[in-house]
Amino acid sequence: STGTTSDSGGSFRTRLTHHSILEEDEDEDTDDDDDENDNDNYNNNNHTNESKEQEPRHQEEAELPQECKVLFVDDDLILRKLFARSVKRVAPTWKINEAANGESALIMVEQESFDFIFMDQYMASVQKQLLGSETVRAMRTKGIKSIICGLSANDCETIFYQAGADAFLFKPFPCEKETLRQELLRIASLNNSNNDNNKKEEDGVV
Repeated sequence: STGTTSDSGGSFRTRLTHHSILEEDEDEDTDDDDDENDNDNYNNNNHTNESKEQEPRHQEEAELPQECKVLFVDDDLILRKLFARSVKRVAPTWKINEAANGESALIMVEQESFDFIFMDQYMASVQKQLLGSETVRAMRTKGIKSIICGLSANDCETIFYQAGADAFLFKPFPCEKETLRQELLRIASLNNSNNDNNKKEEDGVV
């Protein structure tokens, strides 16, 4: 009986010890799970904080003006329509006007003001017509202060700048959305610079 008791007691003790080990293992597993949860929460918090830190940078990206009037001067009807469609994808609130030649553009700038004017250099016609650079010079003579960007498939940058243009782009005009957006931002920044200079002149600051 004593041996049986001893065996039973030993068996009980063994079972108890085994049970205790299982409980300790479960406690350790629980602690490990808690540690993993803490690590997950830490990583999630870090990710959230990083996202919050990145959000202002995205919001601080330069934005195009909301309301602008644009005049696009080119003899090619298809290019005029393509330009208008491309710009509307990037700046849907902009108003796009078109002119097929320099003479028509000169009449339009006398009737209304434009923020930006895009001017092709060579405009084919049965009759001799103004070159884009000649049109730009005539506009500046009339006191037109719009930002003017010359356009050509040829290297006419110097000619346009000498005529009074503010910028120049090689044709074909970029149609890819982000590339076009960056070009328009560059040209829009010239408008801000001109406004600052005009304000300094009005304030008498040299």
